[in-house]
Amino acid sequence: IENHTKYNDSIYFHGADELYVNLFIPSRLTWKEKGLVVEQKTGYPRSDTVELRVTPERPVPLALAVRSPEWARGGLRFRLNGKPLRVDAAPGSYARIRRTWTKGDVLEVTIPLAVRAEATPDDPTKVAFLYGPVLLAGDLGPVAEGPSVPYAADQGENFRKPVADVPVIVTKVKDPASLVTRAGKGDLAFRAAATAPAGGVTLRPFNEIFYNHYNVYWDVLTPAEHATRRAAMKAEAARRAAIDARTVDEYRPGEQQSEVDHRQAGERTISGEWQGNKFRHAEDGGWFSVRVKVVPDRPVELVCTWWGGETGNRTFDIMVDGTVVATESLHQDRPGVFFEKTYAIPDALTRGKQTVELRFQAHPGSMAGGLYGVRILEAIKDHQGRPR
Repeated sequence: IENHTKYNDSIYFHGADELYVNLFIPSRLTWKEKGLVVEQKTGYPRSDTVELRVTPERPVPLALAVRSPEWARGGLRFRLNGKPLRVDAAPGSYARIRRTWTKGDVLEVTIPLAVRAEATPDDPTKVAFLYGPVLLAGDLGPVAEGPSVPYAADQGENFRKPVADVPVIVTKVKDPASLVTRAGKGDLAFRAAATAPAGGVTLRPFNEIFYNHYNVYWDVLTPAEHATRRAAMKAEAARRAAIDARTVDEYRPGEQQSEVDHRQAGERTISGEWQGNKFRHAEDGGWFSVRVKVVPDRPVELVCTWWGGETGNRTFDIMVDGTVVATESLHQDRPGVFFEKTYAIPDALTRGKQTVELRFQAHPGSMAGGLYGVRILEAIKDHQGRPR
């Protein structure tokens, strides 16, 4: 990412009788050994034209090798001293113009710039839009000023900020890039149509968005796929609402107030953050505990949130007031996602109590967690009145 200081030494490379033009950046090259000056003028990537003015002290035979980017569909086009020049310029290679260069020679290069969509390797329905070499991001409006805007004294404040609603691109067309049009000839501003909710979204170069919400990877769905997703989101919202209604207590690991409220304690335990979610774990046979609320006259159950991509030795006991209610072992259970798991708590451990100690005890040489969340829920009863 922080490679900008390397541009100067990467614009041009050379061999014995070849000069490579790798980057399209306004610059002036002096090649003393050849007695040659090359001046590059361009407004790229806002402009699709690059001018290379060659000024040798005396005529010099040389191959000028101009990079043809892989994404340059159709290849580069050339004009030498104002006249069209046919050159093999296959995308992903170098176009070579070999001749004896004289003072005042001007090579004009036209680089075809167009919007294209590139899918992520694992999901063809999730794409990013690019214009030539420029990654485009959706401008989703300004972020309200606060602890993280314009500057964050604590980087963690960024993770606690609410995120913007991201539109979904709903369309039947096969190439979503065809839905993106340039807004004008000045700035690199584009408009993506066929989004849900309706209204479209403005796309700008990613490097030009500073204090606004933005999005880079877009879900591109057919109307049927979008309807299915909306139904699934509605069902999930209903499920979360039902869980909220049954929640007796909630402990959020790694959050200071929640840990104080729940009297968190432990040995060889630390908290951290992963994928924007805070966790707590115990290392090398350590443990951590919290006090959680229960219902003295009704059965409850424990719901824990885990990361599905855990590796290493993570075997530990889950205990309620010193009694083991489950032994857990986490290892690649659901790679790439967080998941919830429910554990039964025997009535005898909560009957007549307002709170209990919940303890996560690592086995010797093992770890406990990471734990990303805890809820104590009123247990659902079956038709015979038994917890299920």
